[in-house]
Amino acid sequence: MRLKKYENYDILSVLKKAVDRNTQAFHKDINFDAELLKRAAEKPTGTNDRFLWVSRKHGTIFLQEREVYIKDSSSHTVWQFYANNKGEKDTFVAYAVEVTGIEDGKVIGNLHEFDYLEHVEAVKQTNFRSAGIDVRFEDGTELNIPYAEFYKDWDELNFEYGSVVYQKHIPNNEMELQAVLTEARTKRDNDCQVVMQKVQNSPTQTQSIQKFGIRDQLARCKEIAAHRQEARRNLLERNPDLLDMRRTAKSRNTVR
Repeated sequence: MRLKKYENYDILSVLKKAVDRNTQAFHKDINFDAELLKRAAEKPTGTNDRFLWVSRKHGTIFLQEREVYIKDSSSHTVWQFYANNKGEKDTFVAYAVEVTGIEDGKVIGNLHEFDYLEHVEAVKQTNFRSAGIDVRFEDGTELNIPYAEFYKDWDELNFEYGSVVYQKHIPNNEMELQAVLTEARTKRDNDCQVVMQKVQNSPTQTQSIQKFGIRDQLARCKEIAAHRQEARRNLLERNPDLLDMRRTAKSRNTVR
């Protein structure tokens, strides 16, 4: 059975259903996840709008995708921890989440289902370390601090600028990290089949759709074009004067 993909969809409706089905305790974790999603949707930056989310037996995991790959980050530690907790085995429902915006008060985006334990093993094969941390403090100050100095000067920074409200690890090789992220996203896209997609003409409705291949789409386009040509021929046969009008208009345009 192929994994599921939701496009341009109400993100929280999918995640809440997963929690209802799979999570036995700490259901309120989804409320904290919802707040973080709304914050990302209000001001997506291209890095704060990609997440990995997991429903487990006792709560949820909700982390920024890129941070999971950086071994000096707390996100990396959390991501590995639950995979090694034998009591949690086989109770995971995981989605990669891409936030695209807010519509009618709902956080909209794309979701790809994936195998959490398989992903953990793939992350273990990478070796990204933190070269520095981009930090925004409570008073609005933004700094880029070398990783080794960040924790050493933590108390001093906290006293001078206030609490940290945002931080992002800068890897030792950003280009290579982006390549790994692209490969992982491409794999998920190939592994998944679209099961639900928002109907463009009706924001409140959804429909099940079938994913067509390129050949199917081209064949459909040719079929539509053939129908249109046949309709034109029938129209001109019933109204021969239209043909003379078209020829006259064409000759005038040529003269101009």
